[in-house]
Amino acid sequence: MQPLFYDQFDIDENFHKLKKLVQAMEKDIYKFVSPTKNKQAAVRARKSLGEIKELATSLRKSISKQRQLNNSDYDK
Repeated sequence: MQPLFYDQFDIDENFHKLKKLVQAMEKDIYKFVSPTKNKQAAVRARKSLGEIKELATSLRKSISKQRQLNNSDYDK
């Protein structure tokens, strides 16, 4: 099956990974802010935030590259 759009820089794949990381982190956030104040959940949440930051930075660069490519395609 042919994709509906052209994604040379894996923007869609990285965006879905980012969403999964945020959803996975949600459980640890609520464990930490609950009355039990689970400290290990805070450590896991901070680690997840680091991974999210790296992926978000990569995704931001990919979007910029795709935008430049799109602009150059329109100039032709």
